[in-house]
Amino acid sequence: MREKQVVLATTHVGRDNIEFARSALESTVEQLETEVIPMWIEHDPRIPPHGRIIDAEVREREDGEHELIGRVETYEEEDLKGEGRIPLLDRTIPVGIDEDESGEIIFFNRTFDGEADQRDINEISEALNAEATREEKRSFELLPVLKITGKYALGAIATGFLGKIGADVYDFFKEKVKELMNRKAEETDERLLIFNPVVEVDGCLVEIKVILTNPTDEDIEKLFDDGLQKLDQILPKHITDNSVRCIVYKFEGQEIELRFGVRKDAAPLDPELFRSD
Repeated sequence: MREKQVVLATTHVGRDNIEFARSALESTVEQLETEVIPMWIEHDPRIPPHGRIIDAEVREREDGEHELIGRVETYEEEDLKGEGRIPLLDRTIPVGIDEDESGEIIFFNRTFDGEADQRDINEISEALNAEATREEKRSFELLPVLKITGKYALGAIATGFLGKIGADVYDFFKEKVKELMNRKAEETDERLLIFNPVVEVDGCLVEIKVILTNPTDEDIEKLFDDGLQKLDQILPKHITDNSVRCIVYKFEGQEIELRFGVRKDAAPLDPELFRSD
């Protein structure tokens, strides 16, 4: 494992037209007092984290702007060959939902800023009685990602989600998701739909990501009609270690495939280390 300092963000307007306020940089420093932040390659959730941010500070630049300097640890191949090679930190990764959150949240990035996209997102949010939140990701080439997040009981994700949405708007919800993802298919070569339930296990929140790459209408139908029930069946078998805080699955060909896990301190876990199926 290698440790280095890197510039994580600045208050300049970047090529992506995103500008971070100094207060946003300072909030990251405060966050790292109790949490550790995983580092993802180009914000792609299908790839295990390649490192973690363990500390940071805000510095003033010569031009009067400010920058966030992070102390990061990047993983090397030998670190990932066995359990316990990456030192366990007494901090945990952030989960994409508050402890007391009970409703659904729709997360989207700036690739969905178009008028038609925003109309569809608003209609999906209304169908779910959910909050819609734009995630700021500083990356010039950003992968379109739409996430549906909510807090559910372990083993009862399907009934929890379908119970909240209700049969009367269920078909409308699926059609609007299809419409939105089909529009993205006309604009980009790759896009992701993520069903992102959060469950509580032994008093800790565990984030689940079921990822659909370039989903077709049939994929979307199968995920919500059958896939969530399959997830309820397999998930308890995969949470066998209280250090696991994130489990990532791929949904393809109507099947859910376990890809990898993430330990509470942002270390990636090979599926063989924590599944019992």
